[in-house]
Amino acid sequence: MAQGRASGIREATARPARAEHRLFALDGRDAIAEPGATRFFRPLDVGDRGDDVLQLKRILAASGYNPGAMDTVFTEQTRFALRSGRHSTTHPGGGSGLAADR
Repeated sequence: MAQGRASGIREATARPARAEHRLFALDGRDAIAEPGATRFFRPLDVGDRGDDVLQLKRILAASGYNPGAMDTVFTEQTRFALRSGRHSTTHPGGGSGLAADR
C-alpha cells in the first residue's frame, strides 16, 4: 500500500474521472487519470506482472517513452521510462507524473 500524506483531493462529483484529470495528490505529487480499461493502483517493481503493467507500458509508449517489450512484465526499462515520464510530464492540474507513478 502506498504511504504518504494526502495533500489534495479532487472535488467529488457524480461523474467518473476522465483522462488527464487530477484525482488526488500524495505528498504534493498529483495522481492523474490515464486512459485505459484496466485499473491499476498497486506499487509496481521489477518482476511484477499483470494487465496493469501492460496498460502502463502502453501509456508510456504513447507518451513517447520506451518501456521495453510490450508485454505484462515490469522491467528495469519500464522503470526507467516511468521515471523519465514522471520528471518531464506536465499535466493540466499543474503537477507532474503519471497515474501509475511510483
